Amino acid sequence: TSMPGLLTCPDPPSRIALMSQRNRHILVMLLMTAVLFPLVSQEKLPIAVMDFKITKLPEDEVELLVDFFNNALFETGVFDVIQKSRRDFLISEIQFSYSDASDSEKTRELGKLLSSKFLVFGSIGQLGKQIIFNLFTVDVETGQTVSSFSENYGSLEEILDDLPAIASDTARFARRASFLKKAELLFAEDFERSGDWIEDGLLFYQDGEYHIYSPDAEYYTWRSPILSDFVYEVQARWIDGETDFGYGIIFRVVDGDNYYLFDITQNGFFKLDVKIDGSYYEITPWVKSSAINPDGKNRLKVEAVGQNLALFINNLKVEEIVDDTFQEGEFGFFAAGSVHAAFDNMKLYRGDLLVYNSFTAGAEDWVADDIASAAEGEYRLQPSADGYYSWRAEELSNISFQAETRWLGGSIDLGYGLVFRLQDIDNHYIFFISRNGYYKLGMYESNDWYNLIDWKKSRYINEEGKNLLRVEMLGNLFKLYINGNLVDEYVDDTFPSGKVGFTTTADVKVAFDNVEIFLLE
Repeated sequence: TSMPGLLTCPDPPSRIALMSQRNRHILVMLLMTAVLFPLVSQEKLPIAVMDFKITKLPEDEVELLVDFFNNALFETGVFDVIQKSRRDFLISEIQFSYSDASDSEKTRELGKLLSSKFLVFGSIGQLGKQIIFNLFTVDVETGQTVSSFSENYGSLEEILDDLPAIASDTARFARRASFLKKAELLFAEDFERSGDWIEDGLLFYQDGEYHIYSPDAEYYTWRSPILSDFVYEVQARWIDGETDFGYGIIFRVVDGDNYYLFDITQNGFFKLDVKIDGSYYEITPWVKSSAINPDGKNRLKVEAVGQNLALFINNLKVEEIVDDTFQEGEFGFFAAGSVHAAFDNMKLYRGDLLVYNSFTAGAEDWVADDIASAAEGEYRLQPSADGYYSWRAEELSNISFQAETRWLGGSIDLGYGLVFRLQDIDNHYIFFISRNGYYKLGMYESNDWYNLIDWKKSRYINEEGKNLLRVEMLGNLFKLYINGNLVDEYVDDTFPSGKVGFTTTADVKVAFDNVEIFLLE
């Protein structure tokens, strides 16, 4: 059965045999070797290599090594490498030492001074007969380490031979980090009603999920668009059938004979396969994972950026590999023979996503204590009398910040909602809604409260269920959205940037979920 962009077809029995024999080690394995070649990026990423910390080695020889590494980074085609002379000139008036590399604020300050998105720090030293070589690359904006390398060598010449490969790995991970901060939500589907996915006797919508049931052979379906770099995630649930046969997602689908396939099984295994010209090969073997929930829903996610493929189960990264078999393609779902599986809450990102939190794996990057905690896939604030704040660490300016909210209890005429451009507890903006259907925008400056938009009744507020709140901040303009509807705008330049978070007042108990932060600049 087929239609343009939406294809399904039974697979040959060889696929079923391949899956059912995993414990007998009969599968043919395709050894995927990472080929080191220049990576092409539409926009080169500014990077600066800082002076290495040197121990018991000739400084002039190490300087030559660093020069060679700078050139190797440039040769990847990904980086705009800031030269040492310009770097030294720009930082001549500030104090920065190797020990400051772990200080995200100082690293951010240095990166801004150099107009660099990434900084590379290294140490090299003699210990006995071994030379210990360490490198790590830091994302200036987030302060996070995006790649690291540590190895023991017998000579500087051995390090020199490895530098092109190290530069290529640095480029891959920097490109991945840059993309994952810029991934717009292309579209999302909750399958509450029939739509773009094909329906027949074995593929159907039911109770807010999309079902695949194949009684005797693998069944799969996919759709447009064709993408190269993306984040693709879906909630998957085993319903019935063989417990050791797979179900999951397919991606970079070229056609019915060529694609990647991310499997999990009800009895707790996962793997990554690639299908090439109709034949299946293992990229990773079956692996037992405690991340898999055998009796419930599992959130599967693939981050694909160039050759770099990262696999997640319930927000836990379970595998990261390099493979360049397919560079782009479509995406979809599958279930093997005798497996009935259902899929829900599918999301596909491409372009400007900075943060996404679904809280299925706990509080993640948010504080957890007696009042604030993650439970049942939500982040809950449950004060008894005095209200509460919780915020993230990033300093952000032009963004879209949104989250689902759900009133849990307490006063119906007091506010809860989103905090943004927060400097500290005494200086920030708040977008409030209340259980009885009102919203407002306010600001604390030096602990003094100012009503920017006083309480207004809104027909867009769902007084009985969840509400999706969003603030778009672009310069001094704030746009306020409730459940996708623009309800107000306000201009204010008191705080040009700051942190984002949640708040609630007095005894109001509230839950937040599906947090998304998009870059608007």
